[in-house]
Amino acid sequence: MEENEQEQQTESMFDISISPSVIHSLRETCRWARIFVYISGSLIILCVLLFLFGWSLVDSAFYRVYGELESIIVGAAVVVAVVYIFFMALLFNFTMKVKKGIDEWNIQKIEQGISSLKLYFLLSGILGALYLVLGAITILKILM
Repeated sequence: MEENEQEQQTESMFDISISPSVIHSLRETCRWARIFVYISGSLIILCVLLFLFGWSLVDSAFYRVYGELESIIVGAAVVVAVVYIFFMALLFNFTMKVKKGIDEWNIQKIEQGISSLKLYFLLSGILGALYLVLGAITILKILM
């Protein structure tokens, strides 16, 4: 009996119709997310170019201040850039899959896009919590 109810619920979920206002909201969300991805990508490219071309100007001053930590800091900057690009790829995947799913009325593509958005927010939450914990530890070290 329980299996019968689960099958009916699963079948009814595939028969869900999407209202025009939800479709409009999804399209707008995809549009703004894509704009955010393009602006963020442009800023990352600009930062990388400034880093590459401006490094020779600040290299000696940077070495005087940070000494041996220079390569660790550069490595950390590269890791942060790669993680940020991964996040933007997840967001871009969301926008493209949902837009294509709406255009083709393909619920699987919409679900794939939503799962990319879910992963984006999950990882953002984890990194945000990690950042808060590290910030709290830093503040506690300064106060003690």
